[in-house]
Amino acid sequence: MIEPEGNFKIVSPIHESSDDFSEFILKDLLAAGYEGEKLITEFINRKSQIKPAISDMIA
Repeated sequence: MIEPEGNFKIVSPIHESSDDFSEFILKDLLAAGYEGEKLITEFINRKSQIKPAISDMIA
């Protein structure tokens, strides 16, 4: 978590899991018609893209 404090930014860890978007990914995939092995494969693919995307946003 990054919080502004005067001329500084305070960086502290978040103690809850805020990087698990599994439920949202699954809902999107099901809405797109994925099922069976294709659902599993695409879920793994999309989940693997979360951390790099967050890192890019932070940078």
